[in-house]
Amino acid sequence: MRSLPESLRIDFKTGSLFEPWDGRAFDVIIDDISGVAEPIARLSEWYPPGIPCATGEDGSTLIGEVLREAPRYLAPAGVLFFPVLTLSNEKKILEIARERFTSVEQVADYRWFLQGKLLERREEFWPLVEQGKIGIVQVKDRYMWHTKVFRA
Repeated sequence: MRSLPESLRIDFKTGSLFEPWDGRAFDVIIDDISGVAEPIARLSEWYPPGIPCATGEDGSTLIGEVLREAPRYLAPAGVLFFPVLTLSNEKKILEIARERFTSVEQVADYRWFLQGKLLERREEFWPLVEQGKIGIVQVKDRYMWHTKVFRA
């Protein structure tokens, strides 16, 4: 992996996904778009009423768009870093990534215990676990999910 320069110039723009960057190419793109299944987002405090959430029932909608569009915005040998939460459809998201990139490699894995409102209301979204749309595992009397970071 290339080393980073000692100083970086950072430009911020607002808009929808890559739209503000049309015609530009980057050496590194770091994605941090929401990848939480919408039913979970609505039950959590992450998306209070009035805040739009367009992640889809399995959380793959927005990250899928990023993965499909990112190759157009990467310079030759450019790299995309993107998180996949198991509170979304990890399998589907990785299938999209592997369709678009020749190499998809996991570089980190963070584990979290379900807590607060999500723990209290897990029965409301548990059908998504049973359908394989999200991945939460029970460890003794606790429930765990992951944030995995990939490089493509």
